[in-house]
Amino acid sequence: MNFIKKLFGGSAKSKDTELMPARPLKLQFPLVPASAPEFAKQFVEIIRNNEQLGLNYSVGTLAFVDKFLDRFKREGITMDRFAETLFVAGCYVGQTMLANAGGTWIPDTESGLPPNIKTSPMLIRLANGLVADPVNQTFKRFSLGESESLMGFFHAFTQPKR
Repeated sequence: MNFIKKLFGGSAKSKDTELMPARPLKLQFPLVPASAPEFAKQFVEIIRNNEQLGLNYSVGTLAFVDKFLDRFKREGITMDRFAETLFVAGCYVGQTMLANAGGTWIPDTESGLPPNIKTSPMLIRLANGLVADPVNQTFKRFSLGESESLMGFFHAFTQPKR
């Protein structure tokens, strides 16, 4: 039985184009910046246990995350069924950005972004001063596909500030 069927009991085909799940997430840690590394570790464990692959927070692993999300999308898994995995994958993306470009997780209230910009509750402030939302970007990547590449997201936000 393949990994997708093992996790979800089949392939629930979907025309999922929403950018965020329609239900509350069921997470194991509080939804605060201090928990982000723990969420990222959960994604590393999911991949180790189900894909027999060790993720190491290197930039190159973002290409794997892109392909991983594509595979589940092709199988028709809906965002609502995959939401917690997408969330922890987004935290892995953020931890990878911080490990390679420096910075810290911050609450959305400290972002300095205009209040009309919708973000996840946890963002990253990179060493170059830019604020990024890797969790929302991961949900967008799943919904919209290759145009929202996580590798491209990394490179867009980690360039030196001009």
